[in-house]
Amino acid sequence: MPNERTELIFKDCGITLFGYYSHKTPVPAMSKHDHGSCYEICYMKNGIQPYYIYPPSDGDINAQMYNLHGGEVFITKPHECHSTGEFRQLRGHLYWIQLDESCPALLKQTPECSDFLKQELKSINRHLIRVPQSVSLQFTRAFDLMLNPNKSCMLRACEMLTLFILELADFNRKISDESSTHVSVSPEQMETMTFIQNNLFNEELDIDMIASHLNYSRARMMTLFKKEMGITVHEYILQSKINLACELLKTHSVTETAALLNFSSSQHLSKVFKEQTGLTPSQYIQINH
Repeated sequence: MPNERTELIFKDCGITLFGYYSHKTPVPAMSKHDHGSCYEICYMKNGIQPYYIYPPSDGDINAQMYNLHGGEVFITKPHECHSTGEFRQLRGHLYWIQLDESCPALLKQTPECSDFLKQELKSINRHLIRVPQSVSLQFTRAFDLMLNPNKSCMLRACEMLTLFILELADFNRKISDESSTHVSVSPEQMETMTFIQNNLFNEELDIDMIASHLNYSRARMMTLFKKEMGITVHEYILQSKINLACELLKTHSVTETAALLNFSSSQHLSKVFKEQTGLTPSQYIQINH
């Protein structure tokens, strides 16, 4: 099936873009850019997508990488540069909205409420936040309503988006008040992901090994991981290995990297690497030499 993409624009209420994509196959990487005076909020319904955020005036040296998983929200602020780096835009379903902070009636609110809404957006100090489905549904339903933009649908959609932003800011505050590191996934999936990250060099790493070590049944682990993360355990292992390969290729050959990560051959690594990033390892080395 072909990839799908829909984009909506409602500048009178500060929505410079409200979009949705369904990628059945990866598409080219998103280059470094910002959205001027707009906040961008992305909600990954399912799938996984790496993003990079670049600190002001530091070039690309101190770029911070974030992995957006199914059920998570990724936020960038006005004039904040970001990209997908060397990675393609991967398979999955994603909604995103760009909200212009210069709009005097953001989401059709009164000037006073609009200013409060902007302060709530400004208060969000995390780029990744996991939200419950009840909150994310406000975002996705607002998009569906705006596909038929009569007055009633628009008003309802704007109210849903307003509530979504207020709850998002509230989640951010609760995380900060707990004075703890934000865990964006359930403890069970975090344990699975941590085990995978710690064993990427282990030649015995596979689904059976993970399930056995963590004392999970294979079927339960695979089912819950796919349900929560939007991708399979196998896909997560490959994604993690390619993330690591990007670092290893800066100091190791393709053959050495393939051996370290236990790919069957350098050709196998090259195939998976290109599927994930759109580049061969040799092309990646040339660009980052």
